[in-house]
Amino acid sequence: MFCRCLNLIDINPLRNWNVKNVKDFSYMFSGCFLLSDLKAIANWFIINGTNFDGIFSQCKSLMDLNDLKEWEKNPNFRNRQK
Repeated sequence: MFCRCLNLIDINPLRNWNVKNVKDFSYMFSGCFLLSDLKAIANWFIINGTNFDGIFSQCKSLMDLNDLKEWEKNPNFRNRQK
């Protein structure tokens, strides 16, 4: 969806997106080189997601996924391919 949005920095407008029925999150933010803060999507309800492959691949400014601790409840996210 936002794959290769090279200048994407601010994802705060996504804060209230309803993603509870989304199954495929693969490569959603891949290649967003400037993305560094995931707090805005920390509360996304991703429990129905089944594919998270490469969701943050090549996000060179992203240092960790600590803001997404709640996402770890979904075993598919926990076992994603990075």
